[in-house]
Amino acid sequence: MLRSITDRMRKSYQNHEAWFAVGVVLVLGILTYTTHIGNLGFYRDDWYSLWVGRAFGPQAIIDLFTFDRPFVGYVYSLSYRLLGENPLLWQIYALGIRTIGALAFLWMLRRLWPDHKIETATAAILLFIYPGFLQWANANTKSNQLTTYTLSILSISLTVAALQARKIHWRVFFTLIAVSTAIGYWFLYEYMIGMEGMRLGIIAMLTWRKGTNKSWARNLSATFKRWLPYLIPLLLHLAWRLFFFESGRQGMNVQVALSAYQSGPFRTIVKRSLVLLIDVFEAVFSAWIIPLTNFTFTLGPADFLRAVVFGLVGMGIYTTFFLIAWSQKPAEPDVQQEPGTLIELTLLGAATLICTLIPVVAVGRDIRWESGFDKYTLHVIAGVAMLMVGVISLLLRRQQRALAFALFIGIALAAQFGNAVQWAQFWEDQRDLWWQLSWRAPQLEQGTVLLIEPPGKGFFEGYEIWGPANFVYNPGGELPRVLAEVYSPSTLEKIRVGTTESRGLREFFSFTRDFNNSLILSRPERTSCWHVLDGIDPVFPQNTSALLYATVRRSKLDRIVVDAPPSPPPTHIFGSEPAHTWCYYFQKASLQAQREDWSSVAALADQALDAELKPIDRSEWMPFLKGLVMMGRNDDAEEMALWIRDIATIRHRQCDYLSKTAVPDPERQSYLREILCQ
Repeated sequence: MLRSITDRMRKSYQNHEAWFAVGVVLVLGILTYTTHIGNLGFYRDDWYSLWVGRAFGPQAIIDLFTFDRPFVGYVYSLSYRLLGENPLLWQIYALGIRTIGALAFLWMLRRLWPDHKIETATAAILLFIYPGFLQWANANTKSNQLTTYTLSILSISLTVAALQARKIHWRVFFTLIAVSTAIGYWFLYEYMIGMEGMRLGIIAMLTWRKGTNKSWARNLSATFKRWLPYLIPLLLHLAWRLFFFESGRQGMNVQVALSAYQSGPFRTIVKRSLVLLIDVFEAVFSAWIIPLTNFTFTLGPADFLRAVVFGLVGMGIYTTFFLIAWSQKPAEPDVQQEPGTLIELTLLGAATLICTLIPVVAVGRDIRWESGFDKYTLHVIAGVAMLMVGVISLLLRRQQRALAFALFIGIALAAQFGNAVQWAQFWEDQRDLWWQLSWRAPQLEQGTVLLIEPPGKGFFEGYEIWGPANFVYNPGGELPRVLAEVYSPSTLEKIRVGTTESRGLREFFSFTRDFNNSLILSRPERTSCWHVLDGIDPVFPQNTSALLYATVRRSKLDRIVVDAPPSPPPTHIFGSEPAHTWCYYFQKASLQAQREDWSSVAALADQALDAELKPIDRSEWMPFLKGLVMMGRNDDAEEMALWIRDIATIRHRQCDYLSKTAVPDPERQSYLREILCQ
């Protein structure tokens, strides 16, 4: 029966080979990016753009980007109008853009090397699922880079179509569209301009194929003539970028970029040449190792098993495709005897890789596996895919080749699965933050500065906090009601001395932060709830950082407006309200304790215990303990105090910081200290 199925698949493959190739690319790509698609949300730079769109309208997103990448604003504004604030739609949109790019790449490779079905399909698969680009889950923002990269691939594909067209009108038509899409991607993200090296390489390759009997000079001249329709607008664009447009962002400012070369040209060139070599190694080799070790091998047992299964499934799908395709191989040239076309593929891949990295490295940027700088792998993927497929195909025999390609595909699926788990957890952390804070704080005072210590992935910029905070606490305002800063050692002195400073958002608007209005939240581990710290009488989470000890006294609990109506997070962004488990009761009890409504605190304690809810972090009994003490329920209070005292570090920490006014009655305060601390 299995043999019959295989025979039918082979026959079907003969009749529909191109669709088989498209199918395997789509299946592996969709398998890679949809495992957690419904659990992904908004991240990082998404928040300030979303907030500007909400506060000022989609047109304002155009204005937001005028100071560094003005044309990005038009694309972003249009996509925001279509997709709004729905995180799932943004994920689907970004995946759709990647899919178009992968299929365009496959189409282009098939036109360049029509006799190498397996190799071209494999390169398209590697481009689609490459594990070095980890920022894809940040779909709202990264859809702009994905659009730019896909435009570059479409433009180069159309150049191939123009060069291969037999009729002049088709040549002109394809060239015009290719130039138009090229201009589009140049103006969107300037650092991707290195993709022009791939275009030039393809033009040269096709010219040399046709002019094998011509001299080098004639081939070079023909290459230049065919490149001219792209070179002229490229030079005009570079002239605009270098001499007329002045970027407001320092890292993109031409004069700033050139200053390093002016002060020490030899040293700078040598240093950045070495960085270029390192980046080549990172893109080609480290991308298959570091994401796997950083994300997949840090998963819990269940998720790790799923990642392995997904990797094995991907390997199985690819191996099946490879074996069926290879069974038709006799009709194709033997690559061991005629390696010329694979050498072309390898050289083009290497040239593309170098050319795409040069603009990034030249201005002092590089590929890193931290702080989101793996984004610079996106536009090098085509070069990596062609280079890897070419080298492996030249060096390995059929069985070894199938195993190598399948192994890389399995690694990619497992690594991206682990990466997706991390992003999904980051979104879950954000959802927990804003839902728990909304339970704890009905409203925040104007000008409150939030400082937040999250578990897992940290925040890079303050707008990652104040953006969503204003969706909750000021959804209709045109200026942020709540401000924020990244909670880190670098901001320690600002918090401790109460610095007042002015900040701006991409020159779109400015605001003033007064760190005397700080409110600190901490959740160093996911086993705890979010702790809103009271600088006078803090309830520390179980694993408290040294930074928290150094700054906790600056946290002002009176920034919470306790008598305001609730401010629930918008459900179309953050999802429906989570089930009322332990953290709900902890946050509500903390709010009622701040209101000094002790009977409500005691009632919440009874409700939580009746529901058999208990904290993993025993410090979270503290607001309930205060309520029981104030209500005179001594037996219950003493039993609860024992639960807290049982963990010595928690007891010492809470007693060291226990305020003399932790509860308003002096006699009850003395009793609280007695049962908890003595």
